[in-house]
Amino acid sequence: MIRAIFFDIDGTLVSFSTHRIPESTWRALDEARRKGVLLFIATGRHTSVMQEGHILGDFPYDGYITLNGQYCYTREGMVHQNRVPAADIRALHHDVYQLNFFLTPEEESYPLSRMPGCAATRWSPYFSDITPRGGSKRIGIEKMLAHFGIPASDTMAFGDGGNDIEMLRFAGVGVAMGNAGEEVRLAADYVTDDVDHDGIQNALRRFGVI
Repeated sequence: MIRAIFFDIDGTLVSFSTHRIPESTWRALDEARRKGVLLFIATGRHTSVMQEGHILGDFPYDGYITLNGQYCYTREGMVHQNRVPAADIRALHHDVYQLNFFLTPEEESYPLSRMPGCAATRWSPYFSDITPRGGSKRIGIEKMLAHFGIPASDTMAFGDGGNDIEMLRFAGVGVAMGNAGEEVRLAADYVTDDVDHDGIQNALRRFGVI
């Protein structure tokens, strides 16, 4: 039985074309919540950017895994934090959880060679998310599930980017959006339709969640 579902934002909940969550997705989220399923955001976005344009609306998600799993919280408080090692940055004036480097995949090796405590994940061809090595959306999900006492076998995760691969493999059912690349599709248990063609609603129906 699915008790918790984790959703990436960009290209999963939110369309790259309309920059909005489709009406079919809103209906599916509402129905899943009314059936008692816990719903979580799992994003590379910072908390201050996550609500940009009010794209998530006022929906009462049960928790948020942000910065690719480095900063995780519920409405009640913090669940998990994982900071970039201070030694990897020359001067730290405050805590750093994630860096964004605008470079090509071929250019990643240079900054990473100077930051041995960090690793790169990518959901855009234009930049990489640089996070603490060993940190990921999967780790954030593990911490969140421990907090709520839910086994991974009772979860689903939806994603479309490279930074979603680990969480799709970890979840009981990993669902790749139809707009996902081949590597993401191969990591998933199921490939649904794209975000603009009711992908989330169709997958939740396919697995009997709604």
